[in-house]
Amino acid sequence: MIKADFLRTFSGKNLPFFQELRAKHPSAFVEVTMNYEEVVRGTHVEKILSISHRWMEPTQPDPDGEQLKAIKAFLVSSAGKRIELVWIDAGSMPQHQPTVGLIRSEQDTADFKTMLSQVCAALCLGQRTFPATQPPMLTPRPCSPPFTCAQVNMLYLGTTVLILYDLSYVSRFWTQFEAWLSMQFATPNGLKSAVDTKNARYHIVCIQGAAAQDELYRKALVDTWATKTPQQAFDFLSQPDVTVTNASDKRNQLPKIKALDATVQGAFQAIEAQLLQRVAASAGAVERAKAELQKGERECQEAKAREDAKVVPLAEAMARAEGEAAAARAAKEMHALAIKRGVMPMLMERQAAQKAWEATWPPGLKIEGGSLRGKATEYVGLYMLDGRLVNGRPAWKHTNGSCWIAFSGTSWIAQPEADLGQKLGFLMLTDAAAASPDASSATWQASAGSGSAWASQPALKCTIATAAELSAAQAAAVLRAKEERRARAAAAREASVKNFRGPCADRCKPLAPCFCVSADGEAIFGCVPTERSYFLPACLHMALCPQLGCDPLGSVEKLGGEGPRQGLYVTTLMTTLGLCCIQGNSAATSEDSNEAVCCVQVESFAFQQENDLRWYQLKDSNQHAIVPGERDSTPQPFAPLGSASAPRSLV
Repeated sequence: MIKADFLRTFSGKNLPFFQELRAKHPSAFVEVTMNYEEVVRGTHVEKILSISHRWMEPTQPDPDGEQLKAIKAFLVSSAGKRIELVWIDAGSMPQHQPTVGLIRSEQDTADFKTMLSQVCAALCLGQRTFPATQPPMLTPRPCSPPFTCAQVNMLYLGTTVLILYDLSYVSRFWTQFEAWLSMQFATPNGLKSAVDTKNARYHIVCIQGAAAQDELYRKALVDTWATKTPQQAFDFLSQPDVTVTNASDKRNQLPKIKALDATVQGAFQAIEAQLLQRVAASAGAVERAKAELQKGERECQEAKAREDAKVVPLAEAMARAEGEAAAARAAKEMHALAIKRGVMPMLMERQAAQKAWEATWPPGLKIEGGSLRGKATEYVGLYMLDGRLVNGRPAWKHTNGSCWIAFSGTSWIAQPEADLGQKLGFLMLTDAAAASPDASSATWQASAGSGSAWASQPALKCTIATAAELSAAQAAAVLRAKEERRARAAAAREASVKNFRGPCADRCKPLAPCFCVSADGEAIFGCVPTERSYFLPACLHMALCPQLGCDPLGSVEKLGGEGPRQGLYVTTLMTTLGLCCIQGNSAATSEDSNEAVCCVQVESFAFQQENDLRWYQLKDSNQHAIVPGERDSTPQPFAPLGSASAPRSLV
């Protein structure tokens, strides 16, 4: 198979054929063997990617490089970053293209047939040194039991699959066969749809003309193949409009489709037999080790000799045997549990391994010591495990909230959050093998920032923080967060009223946190303090609010488009009483009258002369016609009810 890192950095327009790659880049290949037992367990799903694609031309699968571009994009995406090996037919199997001068030798022809249909044969080249003119030999390894199967079945059933969908993809035999296989997973009862389950392994990328309606074509392909049984797949692919370049491929592969259920069932039976054999063998090893230990103890007692030299090694051997027996039982139980839960056994094993690995992560780290300068000094102190993964490793967040320790791919870096995972920061520990920075004996380096060189810091140490240190740090962080929230809230309140002026400023300031304030902080708009019996519908309140553009439906810019506008409109109509501003009486009623006062918009120009300030008085709770200005990009001031300049009332 081709190394994924080779493809990630390959600079060519399209991928060369196998023979050219072998001659120019022999180190790009890795030997992989696969059998159906590994397929049904999901052994290769995480690390191997198989490409399902159509040849765009008879002599060139990817003339414009669109397929290679899609493959490289997937390999650097979150879904493909863990892929280590890639299988693609033209680049992984010897090709025969006489029209372009590419001739397959006898050995290449034999290898091609082995790759295509040999019983569980090696998939590709071995990673070995050989002359460019001499084809490497494949080393097929039979599986147990030796199921007769096409290699392609194992590739697309047992690995992650990238489907490169173009407008002619669904007209071809091989592409549709591969798509169906990619949407299945193996169970003890045969194949089952993996779509919308944890076992899903396929990724569909639409290219060429299909890219314009990506969602439509992806859904159509999934709907076509997701739930088809082997018999239904056989019937569909047997139809004459499903074409294939080499008719013998179709004749040879079709009969094997109907046998797939029996094939995977046999693989599960073989795994079960292996697990039982392992449990029995490990239990026997424990009994033998126990007998040897008891014999050694008796001999030492009879000879009145010290037990150290003879008994201790026997005790250690017994402990190892017991450990293997426990592991064998656990493997059998996990396999059974995976089947019961309907997931690939290897998926459950990886989840268990991930949990065990996470249990080893230190909950907190402490960095101290060293002679640091500049920005590097901010990174001394306590860090708490954050829970996120950066480049596949845990990250720790400083109690100051702004500094982090994360893995860059080659080193542990103390860095700001904006640079997480990058090779940028102020402290660096170059030790990719260390599971966490406290486990490394390497020397830290520090940079003061602003282009400063890295300097060795042998006295700088990273250790696991104690529970008491973490508890104190967490309490301090909670307190600091509360203070920061209070400070932000106070600043927001002050900013909303600091520029209020005019005769109504004192009356409106207490209401500012609850009502609309102009964007420049110099006007309060739509504050309607009235009697408690008065309700101002929410949609009308919006019409008075400059932050929402004086729009009863809400501003597009503020609410994010037509959908939210329509939803809010319906909501305000249906729940007017529930979405209303219930105004308080105590802060709004004038001191010398029972009449309620509506504090209307106060534009900055109105403050220049107090006489320009306009008031609108509500006589009682039944007279509540609120009169906003005509809608414009700049909200207009209110006019007294009944004046010549007053616009039509809203009620």
